[in-house]
Amino acid sequence: SIKKINFCYCFYMPQKKISNSFKIIHSKSEITPLIITSPHSGQKYTKEFLESTNYNYKAYKSLEDMYVNDIIEIIKKIDITTLIALYSRAQIDLSRSIHEVDENFVELPKNYEKTKTKNTSSGIGLIPASISSGKYLYNKRISWKNFLDRINNIYIPWHKILEEEINKKLKLFDHCFVLDIHSMPSSVNTKDNTELADFVIGNLNGKTCSDYISYFLASEIEKKGYNISYNNPFSGGYITSHYYEKYKQRNIQTIQIEINRRLYMNESNFEKNDNFLLLQKDFYEIIDNFNNFIKVD
Repeated sequence: SIKKINFCYCFYMPQKKISNSFKIIHSKSEITPLIITSPHSGQKYTKEFLESTNYNYKAYKSLEDMYVNDIIEIIKKIDITTLIALYSRAQIDLSRSIHEVDENFVELPKNYEKTKTKNTSSGIGLIPASISSGKYLYNKRISWKNFLDRINNIYIPWHKILEEEINKKLKLFDHCFVLDIHSMPSSVNTKDNTELADFVIGNLNGKTCSDYISYFLASEIEKKGYNISYNNPFSGGYITSHYYEKYKQRNIQTIQIEINRRLYMNESNFEKNDNFLLLQKDFYEIIDNFNNFIKVD
């Protein structure tokens, strides 16, 4: 049976246990309302997933925000709550609604509430089915049981811990900031055919975060010599929009940051380039200054 609870479903049936799906670094001093999230950089896979997709590692890596977890690893020195995904986005996308499921790829019961979006139409919904080359990851539909395993063991635990951390911050500070960190291929087209920026700040066109806060973050990025764009070509995803809508009456602000992969990796062989450590250092200092700014804002 299916019971709707808040933003997701609670599923009642036996499930295959999956090892810990996330890593949470708790802020020890609790002196900042900031939470950092990285939902797309995980690189763990279940045996079932590997077998059902024929061990297609190159396809998985094309979907993942490679090395973002490594970029933000040293942020723990700043004592900021940081939540990172450990399982690959190719297996289940944490930055999608639980309704963004295409029944052409997943065996769903008739009463499952589905939402058709541009993501599902493009094959990159909750369960990604296609890659940039246009090829499909699977040669048959994922079973309902398989789908439940991913929901119960990867998706729900990650969002549950994020909600707990948000509520903790709101109780302590009466406000909260969520920075959702992603990376983007350098080949992505912009909305106006301009050159893709080094960093893209997404706040749903000014909806989820004030200009005052967004501009400060942008200025810190620009001080390091990088160029930025606002909401072009990415204005924010599910995490940015969902948690803002759910907690906006309690004073939450959310921003999505996209980092151009050419800054830190070779996109052909998926290896870090010589600029990785500099980018990591710069990003650390950007977040440190941003954190100090919002602590006293």
